[in-house]
Amino acid sequence: RRPSSSYFRLPWRTKAKPGGDPGYNPWILKKEWIYTAWSFERMRETHGSKSYFFDLGSSTYLTGAGGASLSWFADIYDKRGIRFDRIFGWEITVENPRQVFHGMPEWVFDAMSYYNIPAEAEPGAIHNPLRTLRAVARKEDFVVVKV
Repeated sequence: RRPSSSYFRLPWRTKAKPGGDPGYNPWILKKEWIYTAWSFERMRETHGSKSYFFDLGSSTYLTGAGGASLSWFADIYDKRGIRFDRIFGWEITVENPRQVFHGMPEWVFDAMSYYNIPAEAEPGAIHNPLRTLRAVARKEDFVVVKV
């Protein structure tokens, strides 16, 4: 599989903007370079297999420092035939709950588990997203992790 990270996919990630100015580069926030799978690319689905999205830095549904990534990922995968069964989001910045869920479609709302606390890196920690991933996902499931 290819990495689902704009850092690894975007050719101009570390370059200055056109003209050599080392200032802000709008290409850094583009999502067009992120590889997202189509439903037919999933390994053979078995009965009961699930799809999960883990968003480490989910902001709100319609906003975020790098753009509205939660809505972008939910929408792009849905258009490609993969509707997530569960969505887990961690956000360190305290957000207004009404803003978090504003504009969220019902299917996303029903699948969403939103943790407005920092994700923990310590193995086995209760708020470690990888611990949660191991607790819910099986080998036959489709998993996307956005960092």
